[in-house]
Amino acid sequence: MKHRKQQNTPRLLTLFHFTCHWHLDAIRREGILRGDVPITPNSGFNAPSFTTNPDPADQDWAGYPGERIPLPADEPILFFPDKRAIRITVRIPENHPRLFRWVQLVRKYEIDPVWEKALNPNGHGRDWYFFLGSIPPVKFDKIEILQEPLPHELSIISYRAQGKVQYQPFMELQQEPVTIP
Repeated sequence: MKHRKQQNTPRLLTLFHFTCHWHLDAIRREGILRGDVPITPNSGFNAPSFTTNPDPADQDWAGYPGERIPLPADEPILFFPDKRAIRITVRIPENHPRLFRWVQLVRKYEIDPVWEKALNPNGHGRDWYFFLGSIPPVKFDKIEILQEPLPHELSIISYRAQGKVQYQPFMELQQEPVTIP
């Protein structure tokens, strides 16, 4: 009798990506492609973000829905969208070479402790993951609408549908591949 070598199937992590209504149509069409990973107040890179924590109330990084974004006087008034409004569930093998944890990023980039505390004031960073690549829509397990759009979001969604508003990242992000040990 031949013995078959046992295959070690990697454990799948259930991860959640929170986003706002502004981005939902593009995510449904193209997948999860973007995420600002700020390693200093003025620099960072692009990688979609995920968490193991499904509770929208624990997403400290999301800002406060309806909070005004301070801009110079000649710029239009902008408000934070509700980035806790949509929860997308995916499963990714825990040993995927493009998946890394927040704590790995903090060590690799020697993120200043004051900056790390500003980004992670309540310690929820222990739940955070980033993916160096995109997650196509066919890999989504579930998309949940947790909150309806806020009034100021409805006008932006309408303008975006008409092609009048384009996605603009908060900061310039490096586009070269990043490797995390």
